[in-house]
Amino acid sequence: MLVFLSGGVDSDVVARLAVATFGAARVVGATCLQAAQDPAHPENAARLARTLGIEYAQLNLGQMPAELAAELARASPRFDDGENGWLIEARAKCALRTSIAALYHDRGYYILGCGNRTELRLGFFMPLGDGICHAAPILHLFKTEVYVLAQALGTDSQVIEQPPSAGFWPGQSDLEDIAYWMLHGGPIVRPVHFSEEDIAEVERMRRVLSFAGLDAALKEYERGSAPAFAASVSGLELKIVERVYRVAEAARALKLIPMCASLLSEAAPT
Repeated sequence: MLVFLSGGVDSDVVARLAVATFGAARVVGATCLQAAQDPAHPENAARLARTLGIEYAQLNLGQMPAELAAELARASPRFDDGENGWLIEARAKCALRTSIAALYHDRGYYILGCGNRTELRLGFFMPLGDGICHAAPILHLFKTEVYVLAQALGTDSQVIEQPPSAGFWPGQSDLEDIAYWMLHGGPIVRPVHFSEEDIAEVERMRRVLSFAGLDAALKEYERGSAPAFAASVSGLELKIVERVYRVAEAARALKLIPMCASLLSEAAPT
């Protein structure tokens, strides 16, 4: 079993579940080290691997994401984002581990995904990046439920208490990124110009957002509840809940596309 250890709570929980189920000898961990990365995250990952007693690899990709982004921009105008080239670079940081997963898979490893239900509903993942796996043990759990499980499994308090983040650069915050998506009306897949007023609104939403509120709103979205009812349940203002609903709707179209279709009579590989 391969688990990509990001240093966050989701991969921590998945790794602990895997070891408890299959034993440390059948689980390996890997972390992609990249330029400008928040150092706390790989440190968390390495400490977890030592605690669990699993084989662990830190793969230093260095400037590879930036180099890949630059080569894409050189090769095709579709990827020339100008001063916003950091967006492609950030995506490349996630996408590059797809090749690593493919190489582990080719050696016979089973890939365990670390996505949760909150990310699934918001489209807060890359279908051909961190969305690639053979099994996703916590995909049925909202983020707040992952925290409850983490405490039960013995996850370090500093991992539980740190702000949720991909750790791609110091100070990155999942809730801030989600707030930008909410203002945009869906996942941001191309460069977008945000005015000073837009940024101020994002900061305002970020101050009131929490995963408890998001999860409560998303649960009502799944039930088909009206945004007004979701607002009363979640404690979020109606305008914010309406934006959460719009992101969830956009995510269904952009991120939940079937990975394989076939004209063959037998089932296509998934």
